[in-house]
Amino acid sequence: MSKLSARDIQVFVAGALAYLGFDSLLIGADGLIRSRADIALTGLIVGVVALALGVAIIAGSKRALLWVQIFLWLALIQDIVSICVFVFRKFGISLNLAHMSLYRATSSLLELSALLLLIAWSRFQADSRQRDA
Repeated sequence: MSKLSARDIQVFVAGALAYLGFDSLLIGADGLIRSRADIALTGLIVGVVALALGVAIIAGSKRALLWVQIFLWLALIQDIVSICVFVFRKFGISLNLAHMSLYRATSSLLELSALLLLIAWSRFQADSRQRDA
């Protein structure tokens, strides 16, 4: 059994980003159909950025790895804020959060955390191989 290379991990992350991007594009299209411009615009922007980053990783761009980490950290922060807002809503603070659920925000938080850990692992593997050579 061969070990996973840094490139294998990066290609996996690129595939996950492509999936998340496609999902966001579908959410954006749903927002357009339901006349929710805020959800539509956000979904379309996130979808295009995630797909572009996934393609850039597959193309072998080193700069894309940095941008993926920034993108994932920002999305992770957004999920943490969403979970906090959802919890405050449960305590009686009235906010318009009809499109959000605790399950969706928590699962997204776990997905993004796993992708960040995988990118960090792949960068660590690449750095250790460079030192060995």
